[in-house]
Amino acid sequence: VVPLQSIHEGDLVKVLKGSSIPADGRVMFGEMSVDESMITGESIPVLKTKGAIVLGGTICAEAGQSAGAAFVEVTGVGAATALSQIVKL
Repeated sequence: VVPLQSIHEGDLVKVLKGSSIPADGRVMFGEMSVDESMITGESIPVLKTKGAIVLGGTICAEAGQSAGAAFVEVTGVGAATALSQIVKL
């Protein structure tokens, strides 16, 4: 576990079931179902596999069967996240 302020673009973060995704990114290893209801209003979790985009602040509802986690490469933090851009609207 590291402080959110220590996460930078290009970092690889491990996302566990039930945890909040700390920053925008792309799934690099594993798969997860993500609750994106705070962004999209959709109540059903969306399956994210390798290469899929995930948004910071959304929740990992389920993680891959074997590892119990998915690994995400960070593509945006702070003001560079999709959620931050939505808030600015």
